[in-house]
Amino acid sequence: MHEPIWNQYLTQQDKQVFSASGFGALQGFGKRPAGGIVFPDRERWRGLWPKLR
Repeated sequence: MHEPIWNQYLTQQDKQVFSASGFGALQGFGKRPAGGIVFPDRERWRGLWPKLR
């Protein structure tokens, strides 16, 4: 994987701080991810909502 373009402007101390903080690391969804449904058009989904419950 290639380095970001701004790495050429970072000092060695900046790179150490970023690596210690976990900046840029991949994050997971956690142990109990939350989910939700957003209905932007209430009238359109009014008949479907009782079926989803």
